[in-house]
Amino acid sequence: MSHQTQVVVIGGGLASTVFAPLTVTLAEHLSRRSTYAVLALLLALVTIPAHAFALRGPWPPAPASPSQRDTNSGSVARSRPFLMLATALTLNSFAMYAVVIALVPLLITRGAGPTAAATVGAECVA
Repeated sequence: MSHQTQVVVIGGGLASTVFAPLTVTLAEHLSRRSTYAVLALLLALVTIPAHAFALRGPWPPAPASPSQRDTNSGSVARSRPFLMLATALTLNSFAMYAVVIALVPLLITRGAGPTAAATVGAECVA
């Protein structure tokens, strides 16, 4: 696995296991707008320095002519890798719906606290 892929996987894991319970905890103690403001500040503190240090210029030049590109997108859309990717993303969307829209409210109505429900939901998604 490449270093970039590892960073994305770790970031995705942190997003679901750390920030879902953090958001619920903030929402319990702050108003909705204050919760969004704290999360926006946290996002800015993490992403702005990361972009400042990680992005390097100058950007590569654009391709000279669009006529040089392969325009046979129909064969790509019918290829096995593309269909497998589309199927995986569709199944992932159904799983996210099941956890976020159905499981978390179900756990709350069954007596679990919002933090516990968000933690269980985050663990299911991760």
